[in-house]
Amino acid sequence: MEKKEIQIRCKACSSRFSVLPFDRFAQCPQCYQEWKIKWLDSESGMIIAPVSWKEYQLKSRRIVPNG
Repeated sequence: MEKKEIQIRCKACSSRFSVLPFDRFAQCPQCYQEWKIKWLDSESGMIIAPVSWKEYQLKSRRIVPNG
């Protein structure tokens, strides 16, 4: 059986991107934010959290770390 990609909306930039069913992580091709994905079934997935909260906060505040 072929895996059908689903569309998920990025919580950082609101663009839509494709994810294969049951992939645990996905990266938005528009803003490059990485997300953890929770699956209810093969057709219903949702973003539950960024992979790294620290990276997400730095990007959302446009802070450039020292060093």
